[in-house]
Amino acid sequence: MFNIVHFSSRRARGLIDLLTIYSPLILMGVLAMLTYWLVRSSPGGWTETPAKTLSHDPDYVVHDFSLQTFDPVGQSRTIIYGKQAKHFPDTDTFEIAQPLIRKFTENGVRIQAQAAQAITNADGSQAQLIGDAEVLRSGMEQSIKIAKTVIKSDFLDFYLKTEEIKSSKPVHMEREKDKFDANSMYFDNLNQQMLLIGRVHGVLQAKPAAHP
Repeated sequence: MFNIVHFSSRRARGLIDLLTIYSPLILMGVLAMLTYWLVRSSPGGWTETPAKTLSHDPDYVVHDFSLQTFDPVGQSRTIIYGKQAKHFPDTDTFEIAQPLIRKFTENGVRIQAQAAQAITNADGSQAQLIGDAEVLRSGMEQSIKIAKTVIKSDFLDFYLKTEEIKSSKPVHMEREKDKFDANSMYFDNLNQQMLLIGRVHGVLQAKPAAHP
């Protein structure tokens, strides 16, 4: 009889010790379940925090800047100057005031673009030129002087990598002494294609006759 009572007392003390050790964890679990139940039962229920939408506000502004890119061998390929540039995180674009863009091709052609304002994408491969937009192409190509070409419009969409120029606005184009006007245009320099759309007016200067 003594042995049984002594064994039961030790088991009771063991259970009390276990309860003493784990009671904080048990209490925390009960409180967590009670909190979750209260939130689920409250008016409005459980709602997730909506994802924050980016507003079209600049996250940084730079003044009187220049940005230059190089090819793998260290030759300068593109330089972008501007009076001011604003970056908009929602579209990952730059709005540049008084931009001046210069591009140098591998075969020696120089392309210069300018306008009152420009909107460029993140890598600078596309520039929407707005207000008094002008693109000038000149230089040497394979040691031969190319025909100087100027394109002007109130809006020019200029793709620097592919040397494409698009416009849905009236354009004026000069190629040496030849002049063209159109309601809109598409120009692909790499493939040597030009499409003038709408009312097209052109003036072609006669070339001087070759002397024998």
